[in-house]
Amino acid sequence: MDYIVGLANLPPDLGPHVVTEGAFDGVHCGHRALVHTAQQLAAEVGARTAVLTFEPTPAEVFRRLPREDLRLTVAEERREALEALGIDLLVMAEFNEALRSLEPEQFVRQVLVGGLNARVVMASETHTFGHRQSGNIYTLTRLGCELGFEVRVLPLTADDEHSVSSTRIRELLWAGQVAEANRLLCREYTCFGEVVSGEGRGRHLGYPTANVQVPLPKLLPAEGVYAGWAAVRGDQSQRWPAAIALGSAPTFELPRDPRRLEVHLIGFGGQLLGQELVVGFQRRLREQRVFASREQLVEQIARDVAEAREVPG
Repeated sequence: MDYIVGLANLPPDLGPHVVTEGAFDGVHCGHRALVHTAQQLAAEVGARTAVLTFEPTPAEVFRRLPREDLRLTVAEERREALEALGIDLLVMAEFNEALRSLEPEQFVRQVLVGGLNARVVMASETHTFGHRQSGNIYTLTRLGCELGFEVRVLPLTADDEHSVSSTRIRELLWAGQVAEANRLLCREYTCFGEVVSGEGRGRHLGYPTANVQVPLPKLLPAEGVYAGWAAVRGDQSQRWPAAIALGSAPTFELPRDPRRLEVHLIGFGGQLLGQELVVGFQRRLREQRVFASREQLVEQIARDVAEAREVPG
């Protein structure tokens, strides 16, 4: 996959492309269907596939969401997920004032046609673009007729009479419904961060944990205990089943921190401090709660670990 950062770095002699553009946050089932259809079409018309996406995302710039932890995929994760789908070209454009102020026709002429040499533009039926999102699929079709590119409209991917969207997936994760979110993502939800020094509570209880620091704006699911897996970033060929404690530890009366992420890697005996760990969430086991004694807490952790060990990896 060719990867270009910044529209100014597009080569002037770019060949014909089937283009899709958008935030692609999550690279969920709907995004995957769009890319797959674009690849099929590119093979038919003798073109390459191109995805144009933005950094930061429009949702961040326009503050459309009520929380800071809004990213399903940070830029690195998005790039990796799209590359894994086999696209030919990924363009990461800065979503700055100059780009946001382009009227729909300017955006199509300068970026899609002039920059990406679009032979076909793939878009969902609700797609909007240009200044104040004033362009829509009808605008795009009209401009395609004028400028000589085809527009293909892909119906929204639906599930249980609801469209698959990044917004819906965020809401599911914020509610702790990771299994349902995974179904709409067509993969397991993951995060990554550096393993930092902790207070050693897990080790003293007999279940050592890696304390993973995941920076904003990456979204973490609701507080609770989860079954999942963990792997050293860059070497995900080796994954360990994991019991994941996310959020406050009320038994220890610590200050509330919904982003505290402690991961017990089942069967792992090495050192992880300072490394980046990828954590995958498979399903929620229970909520965080207060235990009357250390013994009760250890018994519950043992049950959590046993249950997490049985979840298929």
